[in-house]
Amino acid sequence: MPRTAARSTSTRTGRRPRPRARGGADALVLLTGAPEVLTDGADEETLLSVCAVPVRGAPPITQGGMGTKLIAARDALLVGVERVTVADGRISRPVHAALAGHGTRITMQAQPQEATG
Repeated sequence: MPRTAARSTSTRTGRRPRPRARGGADALVLLTGAPEVLTDGADEETLLSVCAVPVRGAPPITQGGMGTKLIAARDALLVGVERVTVADGRISRPVHAALAGHGTRITMQAQPQEATG
């Protein structure tokens, strides 16, 4: 089973994430009081299996505490955590379920290619 850690760095203070230290986490699981990441916080049918976050700027979902979770997820991805999942913390054994593939997988949004020529 992958090692997990709950560590994030603040982007509000202007500190840059540090490179991943030796022996760092392979996975980060962020638990929430919702089924997963929802596009509409009032509708549990709007869950996402994958949510791409931009390298800079506001995350795509900012309702409730989800914006903070997605910023922490981005910080983790930027420092080398391979897999970040936002999962339902209300279920039995939520971390085990998330590591088994349940929850919303957070990925880094692809950077647009600049035109050359």
